Amino acid sequence: DQLLSGIAIFGPDKQLVFSNTAYARIWQLDEEWLAAAPSHGDILERLRDNRQLPEQADFPAFKASVMSLYTSLMERQEEQIHLPDGRTLRVVTSPHPLGGLLFIFEDVSDRLELERSRNTVVAVQQATLDHLYEGVAVFGSDGRLKLFNTVYATVWNLDPVILAREPHVSDIAEMTRPLFQKSGGDDEDWLPMKEAIIRGALGRETSEHIIQRPDGSVLRHAAVPLPDGAMLHSYLDMTKMPGLSADGSDVS
Repeated sequence: DQLLSGIAIFGPDKQLVFSNTAYARIWQLDEEWLAAAPSHGDILERLRDNRQLPEQADFPAFKASVMSLYTSLMERQEEQIHLPDGRTLRVVTSPHPLGGLLFIFEDVSDRLELERSRNTVVAVQQATLDHLYEGVAVFGSDGRLKLFNTVYATVWNLDPVILAREPHVSDIAEMTRPLFQKSGGDDEDWLPMKEAIIRGALGRETSEHIIQRPDGSVLRHAAVPLPDGAMLHSYLDMTKMPGLSADGSDVS
């Protein structure tokens, strides 16, 4: 009775043998009526009359499918059902060791709403980032890429599918090596540069400077530490921007 999840146990004769307070509350059923051990079928009928069940085009067929679980269910099964009042329940059904069925009902409406809200915020955030001129990347305190936009992938010739897997900054440095060093280049020259890239990506200081790549690209790079320990990096490709010199300074 202290659980928030509703629990109901029906015997092999399909009569209710146990239910807790949460079960009555979730289904808005009278506890005294439940104490009289109604049949599973009677409970389904009452829930239908009270519009507590998902809408069914053929209720007799739905009821028959539920009753068939007493003879057909061999393993635990789980599903989500959406009720007419807007609630969403997680339903776990298991065969009971002494015969009959055990049902667990959990109201997950609030959790799903939080997930929907979070997903909406993330989608808006990503759409906003993808419309920026700058390439944006956020590296977590563990050195892994946590957030990026399409411009970042384009600027550094990176595969967005790989970036979505949260690669470590050292792996990203290796993937961008061709932009700094021709194929077959000396590792002795590359390793110090790779270490500098990693230090710059994970350092906790605000900075802004120009990156001139051997391929002729000129990028204005800015780094800003975030409160959670992550680092925000932005890259503006100024290579073809009018009024700028090769080092990114204003010559207009």
